[in-house]
Amino acid sequence: MTRILPALLLITVFAVSSGCSSSQLPHTKSGALLMIEGSVNDIVSTIMNPKYKTKSKDLGTDSDRVGMALLTFVKETEGSSLAPDAKELQDRFQALEKLAASRAPIEKQREAAKALQASVAAVKAKL
Repeated sequence: MTRILPALLLITVFAVSSGCSSSQLPHTKSGALLMIEGSVNDIVSTIMNPKYKTKSKDLGTDSDRVGMALLTFVKETEGSSLAPDAKELQDRFQALEKLAASRAPIEKQREAAKALQASVAAVKAKL
């Protein structure tokens, strides 16, 4: 019993100090944007890799994460000043997906990926 109590106290302190704030949960505007940002950064690093080939017709699981987070972000920003920015993010992401699906030239995909990344950064600055 004497060993369990200090361990429980340590776990509790760690959980409280490193806990996720409610604004960063995936179903919130901020949380969805964080998910979008991380997945877009992964997609961009994949596409910018010199060994990247346009063999696949999709952007992989990161694409799925961005899509789901975009739905949340668009819903959470409806009627706010961020609504047009959310729509722009969605449009840029769909454009990149279409380029990947059509196996467009790598340079076009890279340009679209960088534009998407810049849009995410711009929205993050406004948030």
